[in-house]
Parts: sequence; structure tokens; C-alpha cells
Amino acid sequence: QQKTLELKGVKRIVVDPHSEFRLVWSLIALLFVVFDAISIPVMVSWEIPSSELVGILLPMNFYWTMDMFFSAQTGFYEHGLLVQSPQRTLRHYLKTWFIFDLLVVCFDWVMI
Repeated sequence: QQKTLELKGVKRIVVDPHSEFRLVWSLIALLFVVFDAISIPVMVSWEIPSSELVGILLPMNFYWTMDMFFSAQTGFYEHGLLVQSPQRTLRHYLKTWFIFDLLVVCFDWVMI
């Protein structure tokens, strides 16, 4: 069940956090985090420049950038109730994870 809001001709869809899409999206995130957990120590230890892994790092950076937009449009729980209001999901994301995500994503783009 998805709620929408018309914003000057643009339809915003709030994604259910338990949807199949979010499950698959989160599994991809898990794979990327595991890759980072292994590759970053290897790159630092053997002084491998990130430019040699740009074929892998570039798609990952695009993924994390898109994840910020998807996170801003994903419902959340408040006091045990699922909130799927487009305005509230955006406001919740901006107040919680946005700054952290923005710093990490910007750092990743600078490092490529």
C-alpha cells in the first residue's frame, strides 16, 4: 500500500520498508559494506590507489548516492506505527541519517 502526493506534476511514492524492493536494495547494501570492510584494509595495507578499482568503486558510489534518495522516500516506524507520509518521511530522513550519509557519500566521491 503506497501513498502518493502530487508536487507540481511530480508523483512521490513512499516505499514500504518491508517491500521486496527494499529487501533487495538492503541486501545490495550489505554486499557493498562487506566489500568495503575487506577492500579498504587491503588498499591501505598494500597502498593500492583507488584509481585502480574505479570500475568497482564508481558503481558503488552511484548506488550510495541513489540510496540517499530512496531513504528519503521510505516509510518508517514511530511509536509502533508505520508512517508513510511523503513530507514526514523526508523530514525524518533529514533529521536522522541525511548528514551522515551526505558526508560519507561526498567523501567517497572525493576519494575516486
